[in-house]
This record gives sequence, structure tokens and C-alpha cells, in this order.
Amino acid sequence: MKPSIIAVLLSFSLVTIVMAQPYWNSANGPEGGDVSCFLAANGQLYAGTWGGGAYRSSDQGDHWHPFEFMGSTVHTIAVNDSGQLFVGLQGDGIFRRNADSTWTRAQQGILYPTVRKLCFDPGTRNLYAQVDANQNVEMFYRSTNNGNLWTAINTGLQSHWTSGISVAPNGYLYCASADSIYRSINHGDNWSFVGRITNGSGGHFAFSGDTIYTGSNGAFRSVDFGQTWSRIGDFAENVLAMGIAPNGTLYIGTYYGVYRWQNNLMQLSGLSDRSILSIVTFGNDVAFAGTPGFGAYKLQAGNWNPASNGLTCSSVQTIAIRGHDIYCSSNREVFQLAPATFRWISRSTSAQQYFLRTMAIGTNGELFAGTSVGVIRSTNEGIEWSAPMIADSAINTIATAPMGNLYAGTDHCVYRSTDNGQSWVPFNARTTGIISSIHVTPTMIPESWIVNIGTTDGIYRMLEDGRNWTFIGFMGYEFYEIAMSSLGVLYAGVSHGVLRSLDQGLSWQPLPIAVPTYSVVSNSQGTIFAATSNGIYYSRTEGSTWDDLSHEGLLNQNVIELKIDYDSYLWAATLGNGVFVSFHPTNDVHEPVTFVPAELRLHQNYPNPFNASSTISYSLPKPGKVTLQLFDITGREVYQKTCQAYRSGEQNFLVDGTALAAGLYYYRVSSGEFSATRKMVLLK
Repeated sequence: MKPSIIAVLLSFSLVTIVMAQPYWNSANGPEGGDVSCFLAANGQLYAGTWGGGAYRSSDQGDHWHPFEFMGSTVHTIAVNDSGQLFVGLQGDGIFRRNADSTWTRAQQGILYPTVRKLCFDPGTRNLYAQVDANQNVEMFYRSTNNGNLWTAINTGLQSHWTSGISVAPNGYLYCASADSIYRSINHGDNWSFVGRITNGSGGHFAFSGDTIYTGSNGAFRSVDFGQTWSRIGDFAENVLAMGIAPNGTLYIGTYYGVYRWQNNLMQLSGLSDRSILSIVTFGNDVAFAGTPGFGAYKLQAGNWNPASNGLTCSSVQTIAIRGHDIYCSSNREVFQLAPATFRWISRSTSAQQYFLRTMAIGTNGELFAGTSVGVIRSTNEGIEWSAPMIADSAINTIATAPMGNLYAGTDHCVYRSTDNGQSWVPFNARTTGIISSIHVTPTMIPESWIVNIGTTDGIYRMLEDGRNWTFIGFMGYEFYEIAMSSLGVLYAGVSHGVLRSLDQGLSWQPLPIAVPTYSVVSNSQGTIFAATSNGIYYSRTEGSTWDDLSHEGLLNQNVIELKIDYDSYLWAATLGNGVFVSFHPTNDVHEPVTFVPAELRLHQNYPNPFNASSTISYSLPKPGKVTLQLFDITGREVYQKTCQAYRSGEQNFLVDGTALAAGLYYYRVSSGEFSATRKMVLLK
């Protein structure tokens, strides 16, 4: 009987959905990042981030979801009385959200593209904007037609370095310049000096009825429309943000936590080890604080708790991979990917005092991190770290060599360790440029290697013993990373694109990528991947031609580093949206996506019978923890192996049978609620 048309269409639709799967997928963080602004409107909570776009939460910050402008810095979000959203971006102006969820640029009349603040006056329906400018450019603009046209409103301001334009409940406008407070009572047509703040104002305002609050070195209050100001509380810290609840409770963000002003009493509310970039209240009992690097925090029932679930706006400086161990660093934290949950776990309590620039994994699994004050070392997966070695030196790159030696590049010198990072000694003469990359290349001579060193003014080359120090050239090229393909070809990501060397670094030729390239890696087939300032590209022709790989699911084009893991998946570190990972191994680029089954499918091992090793292939319906078990004919388990499958579809295990006796075995593969069993024969 012929299948029905509905069944055929359904089958076609399911296959189409699977085939349309993008190449990239978010690796769930690390969660956190720089939260620069908040907006609470219409029961929704919005967060603007530095480099990570805008996020939205529909459950009071318990879960966040990417909203718009991924990869961009969102300085401000505002809403009008119709619920229409406006955003101000770094370098890209103002956008207005339409009823069909599309966005329209809305900054005609504003000449400068960086918008620091937007605010709306419900009384007049005017929009106000603060833009970045220099001494000869107006800072404030007004739109009377929902952002279609803007006009400058700066008459009466004594300085163009003004900030913090804010609308009071009575429609008055306030702003700050140095220690002066200005006010406009006619919607910005004219400004007048009305008061002065000790030590200057930071341009942050909050309003409760006719009471006005602002902050500088401490917090101040005015009850006469800004003409006189009195200090509230006894703290004198720099104020970075303010937020006020409907009941008048004031929250003040500083470099050292959040203060609360309530019933004429100033108290430290919490987060004393965090700087606070932004604050918003959600009713009288809930508040949110945005931090640099550590994401969002939520105040509820008197306690501040992390509230960054889904807020994957972290800027990742580096990734380190060895086997199935995957680490990354963001801000001052080291994270490890937990295979069972596919979530990032912070590992670095003692490393948070350092800014981490680069990481590497030693031959015995030790972690090494380059900081602004030396190399630190961990022997327990990043939980505890040593004091800095190569003290007082900024470490820009760390490389491991085939023989187990380690190399660290400082601003002008390479250091080498021959005892697994316990001690370091200078390895070469000083360079004129800052050392940014090191690669150790095997030669045809046993126990001999060549060290290629990329700097900000060209490339150097030497033998592994430190002799024959040679400057190769390429002045004017800043080298970011050097890598070797599986075909023995060297590639370098540089400030002008990608270079290639066919003679172990003696000579280099530019390749047809003309944008800064920060990272280059190769898979086992010789395919080259390059992270540029304009996305990710790959080449299967040794760099002669390149294809774009960044548009399929990669939300952020600001990729700073690439790594390929043990199973040939490609990992990308972005500045603003965390880590991304390819859906399939890198040998699947431009290959058809395999069908994803409804349940686990276990295939016959190959070869079978086998002698030393055999491959067991299977297909997963969804990602998860996968366990392989081998049983002899008595039912006794003789072998077990567990791994994390990061994606659905075809996977495999390699079975090493050298320690097993010849005979018949049963192998079982299980993942979650799925399992399957088959037979295989080992011959010896």
C-alpha cells in the first residue's frame, strides 16, 4: 500500500528540519559577562551587555534568553508608553522595535553612532538620548516623533562633557557635568545650572516623587528640584549606578557592592566583592545588579544570589583542550566543562586575583595560565593555583612541546621549563616586539625541534637548544598564533590575514585573507580554520581558497580563539557570547548532516572478528553521557568506557583489546533511557 501524502510530507518535514541544522551551537556559556544596563517593562526584564547583545527574561531573572543584537554592546534600553522598545548601541546608533518584532534604525539627526543613554517622558512622549562626543559636539538629543527625527538640545550647558540625562516624574530634565547639576524645565530647549555636588557627580539620577538622588563620591539628595544637595549616609565610594523601588527604597551601585537607603538608614546590602554597573528594581521586593564579568545578581528576601542562568554574554580569552578535558577562561575565572551536564563549572577561587591571558595543559594534565604578573600552575583541575612564576612579567602565550617542555612568551623574552612548569629560565635573546605566539615544530632529525616565535614586529626562529637565533622578517605584521596542519604546513594568523610556510618557518607567504586573523587550527585531514575579525573561515586547499563558516548559528562574529578537541569538534571563544561548538566533527564541513534517530542505534563493530582494536559505531537521538560496557560469556564486566556526546547523530568508541583474552564478548552502549547490546569476537 502506498504511504499517505500526509505521511510523506511529515517524513520530508522531519528530514528537512534535521538537514537544516546550523553548523554552530552555543556551548552554554560560561554564564556571566558584563551587564551594562537593565530595563523592567511589561512584566519582562531586559539586560544589555558589553559585546554580547541584549537578553530577555520572562520569569524575573530565573532564566535568560538571547533577545537581539548578539555580538554588539548594548549601552541602554528604553520603552515608550506603548511598550515599544528602543536600544542604544556602541558604534551602531539607535534601533526601534516594530510590531512584527523587526528592528528599524531610528537616529536621523544624530551624527555620532555611540549612544550611552535613552529615556522616555510619558508626559510629552518625548525621547531623549545621550551620545558619545568630543568637546565640539553636542551630547543630548530629543525626538518628538518616536525616534524618526532627533534635534540637539544643549543650549545653556557650560560643557559638552555632560552625562546622565534623566527625566523626573514632573517632566524636568537633569544632567551632570563635573561637579555641576543642570536642569531643564522646558523639555531640553534650555538648560540652567541649579546646584553643585562635592567631588563631582557621576551622572546617575533616581527619583521618588519630588526627591532627587544623585551620586559621586557618595550619594546625595535634593528636595528642592536640585538647587541644594545634602549627603545621605556616611560612605564615600564612587557611585556607578542607581535604582529606586516604587516604595522609595534606593539601591546604589559602587565599586564594592550595593548600598541600600531606606528609612533614612544607609546599609551595605551585599556583593561587597563586586563592582556594580547597573541596577533595576522589579516591584518593591526584587532588585537586580549587573556586574563586569560576573553577570547578573538578584536580590530577593534580603539576599543577593547569582541570576545568570542562560546569560551567556561572557568574553572568553582562551580555551585549553586535552583529551576530553575542556577549559576556558573569562574575566578572572577558569571554567571546566562538566561532561555529564554540559555546563561550565568555575574552578578558580585562588586565580581570581589575576587577569588570565592564556592557558595550556601540560603532558600530565596540569593547567598553566598566563597572567599579567607571571605563570600560575594547577595540579588539581584548576581548583588551587601556585604563586606566579616568572614574577612581574605579563605572559602572552604558553606552548607545549612534543618532548614535554613548556614555553612562555612575555613582552620581550621567551622562558622555558624542562620540569613540567616548576621552574623557568630565559631561553633566548630579547626581542624588539612583544611575543604573542610560540610554536614548536619537529624536524627530520630525532630529538630535534624548531621554535617559531611570533611577535608584534615579525617572526623569529631558533633551534630547540636556543642556538641559531634568527629574525625571519615580516616587519609590520603582528603575529597572533602559529599552528601546524596535519600535512606539515605552518600557518600564522597575523594582523594582515594569514601567512603560510612550507619550509618549517624559514619563509612565509601571505594567503588570500585580508583581515586580522587571531587564531588558526587544523584538523586531522589538513583542513585549516581561521578566526578573523569578520568571522570564521576554512580552507581545504592549504589556504589557497577560503569559505565562510561563521553565519550558520554563530551568534557572535568576534571570535578570538579556535581549538579542535579529541573527537574533532571545533570550539570557538567569542568576546561577548561565550563559547560555541560545532554540531558535528570538523570533517563534516559541507557534508550532509546524518539522520538523527528516534532511539539509540548500535551498529556492528568493525572489524569483527578483530585482533588488537575495533571501532563500535552508534547513533544517538540526543546529546548525553554515553557508556560502553564489555561482558564476557559469563556475564562478568571486563571493560568500561564513558564519554560525553556533545551532539546527536553518529558517534563511535575505539575498543582496545590488548588486555583482554580471546573469545566471545557482548558489548552494550547506553545513554540515558536508551541502551543496545551486540556480540563481537576477539582473536589472538
